[in-house]
Amino acid sequence: MKWRELLQETVSPDIHFLSPAVSSVIFCLLVMLLSVIMHKLSNLFLPGSIKLYALDFFKSVAMFTYPLAFGLTRTYHGHIGYCVIMVPINVLTVLLMTEGNISPVDNFLFAIKGQQALWKSILRIIIQVNGAFAAFYLAQKIMQLEFHEDFENMLSNACISDLKVTIFFGFLIEMLGTAWDVWVWSLSLSRYHRINLIIKMTNTALVVCSGVHYTGMYNQPALATGYTFGCYGTSN
Repeated sequence: MKWRELLQETVSPDIHFLSPAVSSVIFCLLVMLLSVIMHKLSNLFLPGSIKLYALDFFKSVAMFTYPLAFGLTRTYHGHIGYCVIMVPINVLTVLLMTEGNISPVDNFLFAIKGQQALWKSILRIIIQVNGAFAAFYLAQKIMQLEFHEDFENMLSNACISDLKVTIFFGFLIEMLGTAWDVWVWSLSLSRYHRINLIIKMTNTALVVCSGVHYTGMYNQPALATGYTFGCYGTSN
């Protein structure tokens, strides 16, 4: 029995789709469950030589799959609704998956500062980009459950670039937003770890909201690559 049939029999025959917020939360929880399980198993059983790359990958998959659900919430509940769902989901994910990195910018800085070999930084960036491609594929699979009618529309429509400005200004907006976000994450804003995370994730949410209507404000080079590669309009 499908979820829709179950709800129609137990709750109301008029239920065809879930609300945008509920759809987004369920979408994210499914992604989180799968990713956390794979992340924990990788941490427990994989040898040290490949463990770090697996942790990067599964953490990237989780963090890069969520935005499609967050976008649904923004469409119906605006930027406030987006922040209300985005911040706790991402903070919880970071707390559950403490190891691994999703940022190519961080890996670039590791190499520049001599904290990591250049080849290792490049390899980790490749892993992160592949995590974004996998995230897009996973998101499509979960959208096939059709929790919300917009998921059905997303699957039937061709991928279109979010770029609404010239490439130069798009690059400038993304660069400034990413630079600001990376700088804020490098600070210690509270002696309490969880409060520190909440403040920084709220800043990330506000950065995304500030530029989403111009470039999509992916705020992550790996995410932008995985979500827009080959999309109509990316050559503009």
